[in-house]
Amino acid sequence: MSQFSTLNAFAAPQPLSVGNIVSVAVALYRKHFKAYLRIAFFAALWSIVPVYGWAKLFAGMGHICRMASFELVGQTGESEQEAGRIVDGRKWVLLRAALLQWLILVGLAMAALLVTMIVASGLFLAQAASNILSGPTGSAVGTLVGVLLFLLCYVTPIFIFLSRWFVVQPCISVEPDLNARAGLRRSWKLSKGSLWRMQLLLLVGFLVTLPTYAIGVVPDLLLPDNSAAVQQGDLSSLPLSIAVSLVVYLLTTAIAAPFWQALSAALYVDLRRRPEGLGLQLTEPEVDWS
Repeated sequence: MSQFSTLNAFAAPQPLSVGNIVSVAVALYRKHFKAYLRIAFFAALWSIVPVYGWAKLFAGMGHICRMASFELVGQTGESEQEAGRIVDGRKWVLLRAALLQWLILVGLAMAALLVTMIVASGLFLAQAASNILSGPTGSAVGTLVGVLLFLLCYVTPIFIFLSRWFVVQPCISVEPDLNARAGLRRSWKLSKGSLWRMQLLLLVGFLVTLPTYAIGVVPDLLLPDNSAAVQQGDLSSLPLSIAVSLVVYLLTTAIAAPFWQALSAALYVDLRRRPEGLGLQLTEPEVDWS
């Protein structure tokens, strides 16, 4: 898909399909590969610094979201430097939003795990009392029920929240005056009615970037396992392991993160254009979607 067909795709009145959104993200990624790679690399490098560096990391990711969102609606007047300056001013909002997401997800995970354990215990006691299933067949059925219960009560709620919050970064990076909680609410509102499409989009995005994450396995295959030596107090191999891990982290983040940000921006534009129309303004008054 060319850069022109990406804009034409958004001219259609109906919501874009998952395939179209992925194609738009790939087109953006290919067109701006060097710029996105540079921004993501330095953002990942900043993340080594606690707190302030984490804020700079999210600012870098938001920078890519803003650039991609503006291009998808044909607004290319804002320079890369200006977009970076604006989003950098919102880095603490982006960090607070990420922290708030993390806290909510941790609380949700604990609650979901508790519910899973309670339901599993009830089923186990009921089965033990009635002795309905026993032997190898009972063990197989019990394992299957346990897996399904884990997926239903634990994985599904977390995946739903992650899907509904997928456009938090473009919301905060593009729209002015959004705080962390408003950014989460904005993403939740925009994604209403698009849950299954967003979940499928996350799955496809994961499959697309999976080869990149596989890079992280290469050092484990090539380097010897020195964990036993480290446990015995031999730290001579530790600097090399840390250096290799850092390089792998920087490479995987610089390559994969821009695609995720372009994907988020493409979905964000699609979610906004339908209820709000193409005549809306992304941010400052001089930026017009018409």
